[in-house]
Amino acid sequence: MGTLYWQLNDCWPVVSWSSIDYFGNWKALHYQVKRDFENVLISNVVENDTLKTYVVNDNMETEVGDFEILFKDFYGKVLYRKFEDSSTSFVDGESSKIINTTDLKTLHLDYSNVYVVTRYSDKEVISFLEKRKKLKLEPTLISIKSERIAEGFKLTIGTKYFVNDVFLNTETKGHLNDNFFSLEPNIDKIIIFKTDSDIEPKFTYKTLNDMIWLNATD
Repeated sequence: MGTLYWQLNDCWPVVSWSSIDYFGNWKALHYQVKRDFENVLISNVVENDTLKTYVVNDNMETEVGDFEILFKDFYGKVLYRKFEDSSTSFVDGESSKIINTTDLKTLHLDYSNVYVVTRYSDKEVISFLEKRKKLKLEPTLISIKSERIAEGFKLTIGTKYFVNDVFLNTETKGHLNDNFFSLEPNIDKIIIFKTDSDIEPKFTYKTLNDMIWLNATD
């Protein structure tokens, strides 16, 4: 078993389906593929008004960790929370297991205004109960504060409203250790921009909320 990956990179500047462009920059696809190929994955599936949470463990050894699931609205309000400690939450190696089921009918949620945060061990995934085109996402701005560090710049990114699929871009040559992610309201996200440049980079970004390139605020 294996994977035939097409296409990794470009041999000239062109618009294509590669995940790394000609200049070595990672596209959104490459950041997502990196997550999808991790050995431990969380997957939420809605079937008959029931949310089933699977954990896929491709490691040889058993994975043990705390489990937490939160339902929030797009302003960050917690609508439902469930937590189980590691004494009852484990997944055998080379296996897939349903570790939680949630009866959605009992929660009386507006699916178009809800996102789900699921954590298992040191993994976290954000998912939805509705198709993304039906989500009631509002236009919003994100802020980026940068701090010079040895490798380049530490970026602190924040927002006051849920933002889906943030993709950052800059003209400064370097590499972001994370990109193409969702931002929760009033919860800062820290990422590292590795660069040899001493000049503070300026970032633009695109999100599913707006679908146009915007300038990040300081």
